Parts: sequence; structure tokens; C-alpha cells
Amino acid sequence: MSGEDLLEASGISLTRDTTNPMGPLVCSIDGDGCDYPRETCLCRCRGAGACSYWAYFNWNAQEGWSYAALGAGQRSLRDGDMDAWVWLDRALPGQDPPLPEMTFDTVCG
Repeated sequence: MSGEDLLEASGISLTRDTTNPMGPLVCSIDGDGCDYPRETCLCRCRGAGACSYWAYFNWNAQEGWSYAALGAGQRSLRDGDMDAWVWLDRALPGQDPPLPEMTFDTVCG
């Protein structure tokens, strides 16, 4: 299962732009984000520096959460892996919301 498959299987409402040449973009999750296709999927990423978007994070027990190096469609998940999607506000550099440290048992106990 890919990270994209996991997000789709969650049952949460999801809107994606599948026409992006670099891979599908997540536009909205559970109604939060950009109103694609009425607006572009990166509707809050215009101009110099300011950008809010759905960012993809992966959990590693040794390192904690890290910004995903691969898109969700390229990530191959195994039992016990965890992913997070966070609406990041890049208008405030360095002010990304901290993600809580957790274990798989905490989430799926």
C-alpha cells in the first residue's frame, strides 16, 4: 500500500489534482484547503515566499516526524508505519506546527 492508498482508504473526504506532472497534489482534506477545481490546488501559494498547502510527513521511531522525501504515491508502507498530513503555513517561515511524538500503539492501540 502506498501513502496515497492509505489516505484514500481513511474514508476522510479528499480532493486531489491528478493532472500535476510531478504527481497528484492534495488540495483539500475533510474540506480544509483549496476548493479544487474551482481554484487551483495550490491556491494559497502565490507570490514570493507565502504558501500554505497540505504537507506530507512520515514517522520514524528513531528520528520522529520528518517532511516526506517522496510523494505519497511513491512511499511504500509496511505494518506499523505512520504518515501525517498537515496544513502548513509557509507565510511564517520556521513556524511549522510541531507534530507530537507518538507510537503506533498510541494511535492504533
